Amino acid sequence: MEAQLQTFARGTADVLSMMGVTATPQARCVPPDSFFSVYELAIIIGLARDLRGAVVISMAAGTALALAGQMMGGMVLPELDDMVKSALCEFANMAAGTAVTALAPAVTADITPPTLVTGQKLAIMAGQDNVLLTELETSLGIMEIRLGLEEI
Repeated sequence: MEAQLQTFARGTADVLSMMGVTATPQARCVPPDSFFSVYELAIIIGLARDLRGAVVISMAAGTALALAGQMMGGMVLPELDDMVKSALCEFANMAAGTAVTALAPAVTADITPPTLVTGQKLAIMAGQDNVLLTELETSLGIMEIRLGLEEI
């Protein structure tokens, strides 16, 4: 599972790089300390077929606004409105799609449409037992990537 998580981190970094954002995946993959995220925004993408579970990309609201602004040509965005949320979901969709493509043909996976949630003390249950997380250091801020998979 650690290899799959690193593939999702690299896929996310690759998409960020295409947008002009520097991103460095961390080698550390660990079980989360708790279900609660330290960040107030999370984008969840479900996985089906050979990989069953979910990948969750979490970040601070400021990082999310900076990312959406970068996607929109460097705009300064003041709030998490519907346009920003749509851009963030598209980013997560591209990141997950890049990772799933990199895993093929050894592993086949389908991704679900992204779900974005915001709030304080978000409890993220991306699986119950088999969950790992890693961080991605970017020029916009830190992103956390969690991967939770069911035993098949």
